[in-house]
Amino acid sequence: MRFRLLPKEEKFFDLFIILSEKTTVAAGLLRELFSNVDRSKELSQKIKVVEKEADELVEQIIDKLNRSFVTPIDRGDIHSLTTGLDKLIDRMEHIAAKIYIYNITEISEPAHELSQLIVEACNEVNSAVNSLEKLDKLMPHCEELHQYEDKADIICRRGIQSLFKNPPDPIEMMKHKELIEDLEDTADECENIAVIIEGVVVKNA
Repeated sequence: MRFRLLPKEEKFFDLFIILSEKTTVAAGLLRELFSNVDRSKELSQKIKVVEKEADELVEQIIDKLNRSFVTPIDRGDIHSLTTGLDKLIDRMEHIAAKIYIYNITEISEPAHELSQLIVEACNEVNSAVNSLEKLDKLMPHCEELHQYEDKADIICRRGIQSLFKNPPDPIEMMKHKELIEDLEDTADECENIAVIIEGVVVKNA
């Protein structure tokens, strides 16, 4: 049996979808950057554009929230989901900028793995947001996001362990350690969105 969570006349749902699609665009550009670090300036600037577009959407959603007397779901959940998606994009923009600023010229295999995992996790986030109207469709997406975060933890630990086993130049080690940890934090943000959506399901079931 399907349950409609958001009334059709509401615009929150449409804005959430557009915002979540920005996460997939940013993740795709970040993955492209990891495969083409010689284009880090160009691709980091492209991700910055996506981040600014996301900020504009966040402003629209918060403005609508402030002007709406009645909301389709809990006001706190609307705010949390909005800021969660925004933080996810911010983290990816931060990683792209750091690769350019730190002049990282090589990407470790664990970092490559994490960047691909983030692409898949952001696709899952987008699928979840697109299913937000239907309570019975949400939990499988959340379960997948928890699994992605678990995988990210494993890759992160393995990657940092390999750095200390075969330590490069100390400055290079610092760069790569930070990069791996930032990627893992980005996977955490995907899981945080799953937790927010789980809360929506519990409150509206």
